[in-house]
Amino acid sequence: MEKKDIVIALFGAAVGIAGILLVVIGFIYAHSETLELLDDRKKYKFVAKIGMVPFLASLLCALFGLRWMLYQNEICFSATVYCFYLSIGLTALYGLAAFLFYL
Repeated sequence: MEKKDIVIALFGAAVGIAGILLVVIGFIYAHSETLELLDDRKKYKFVAKIGMVPFLASLLCALFGLRWMLYQNEICFSATVYCFYLSIGLTALYGLAAFLFYL
């Protein structure tokens, strides 16, 4: 498989993950505004803010992928692949921790 195909697939997947995460983060944050208890509101807002970490990791992956498409540098290709692994792992940890411990 060519590197171009891999980078295009990772770019699309990273942008898709970032979009889904942004919707979920927005939903959780909006839900926190409807809560009456201050402690619950703070807890939900904290969960939403932590969700920015995997969101930004996905955007970083997309950035490296776009940079590789422009300059085709080996470092950018490796960074795209590793950032994608990182964003998938962080998304899984965020979903599991948010579900089990906070929601």
